[in-house]
Amino acid sequence: MKARSQFSSTRKKRSSTTVGKANAAEARTEARALEELRRHGRQRNVEGMAHFGIRAQHVLGVSKPKLDAMIRDFDNWDVCDGTCCHLFVFARPAWAKAFAWTRRKPEFEKRAAFAPAAYLAVHDKEAKDEPFRRFLGVIEREAGDHRNFVRKAVNWALRSIGKRNRRLNRAAIACAERIRNQGKGAARWIANDALRELKSDAVRERLKRKDR
Repeated sequence: MKARSQFSSTRKKRSSTTVGKANAAEARTEARALEELRRHGRQRNVEGMAHFGIRAQHVLGVSKPKLDAMIRDFDNWDVCDGTCCHLFVFARPAWAKAFAWTRRKPEFEKRAAFAPAAYLAVHDKEAKDEPFRRFLGVIEREAGDHRNFVRKAVNWALRSIGKRNRRLNRAAIACAERIRNQGKGAARWIANDALRELKSDAVRERLKRKDR
């Protein structure tokens, strides 16, 4: 994950020191996510999996209902993003949960919907455009949420989807322009920040090279 994607709208060159700090922060985030998983793991679940022939070198024994319930414990962006982007995105129902969680009310539970969408837009190289196009509709619907860590996650997802390829770039720009027309403070910020990047020469040139 890039640090800017998570919580900043200021574009800066990243020095080797900055990159090192970002990598260290990401490692701490992953460690915290693993620590939380281990806390919820149960040996009886590991033994139950083995009984059905499910064996692996590293098994924590966390039940699926417990994984869904973990979202209720999110109380900061670090735990939210680390758990979503380094754990939940690898689960089969990742997209279904992302769409469902956009209806959540608590700030970090709702952020948990947009973090995996942003991450998948960058890292899931094999995914088709369709889920990202559908998620743009959710982004447009939820762009009026003024809470800091929700609006920044909505913006992050919008920018990430719009930088995936030229088709989604056009779709994300159209989405951002509709969001701007909503006239709300949070919506204007989300849209204007996204449009500056998605319409930039740097992004368009990179996508042009990518699609060749």
